[in-house]
Amino acid sequence: MAIGDSAAALEGFGASAEPFAALDAEFRRKIGFEADIGVRQVTKPQCPAVAFLDRLRREQSRAPRLDIDRDKLANGDVLSGMIDRYGDRNVHLVLVSDAGMVQNVSQLLKPGTDARTFKIGMQRADQNGGRQPQLLIAIASAAPFASLGPGQPVAAEDFFRNVLSDAARSGGSLSATGRYFMLEGKTGAGASRSMSNEGASPPDHQR
Repeated sequence: MAIGDSAAALEGFGASAEPFAALDAEFRRKIGFEADIGVRQVTKPQCPAVAFLDRLRREQSRAPRLDIDRDKLANGDVLSGMIDRYGDRNVHLVLVSDAGMVQNVSQLLKPGTDARTFKIGMQRADQNGGRQPQLLIAIASAAPFASLGPGQPVAAEDFFRNVLSDAARSGGSLSATGRYFMLEGKTGAGASRSMSNEGASPPDHQR
């Protein structure tokens, strides 16, 4: 995220905490100072989304900017945000649940002068579940892709593989930016959750 002669801010995604501890220790040993490491612990079903973002790191300079108003939400809260810096490209917004299901929420994007805003109502299907990490990803493409069209939730492994296949066939540019947030819940086993447009009845979204 940022680096200087005596300071560094890193953001890391992983399915367990151990690699972050190892990175922290090795960074101090080799570089000589402690980095500010933002740990974004995801679930294993979300890992294909992280791999997708990593695959597009070389396009980071052309990636759209994605801002969200907070990184922790309770059941029933509304996540607000904005996408800009996508130019004349097609822009899409997808949400990756803790269960690794990808739902295209691009229909919630509201047009603006040089940006698009959105509001996503977060609704849990199970009120007794634990904390659920969520990934929100803005994708900009030079050409429209069938894989980025509206449809039912798709497993992350299949969704991102199809997007990369469409990009390879079209030969057009593809870039993406991800944001991490936590859907809070009561202590207990992980649970599925729903999402909807603000004020609408959410469709059930199950593991």
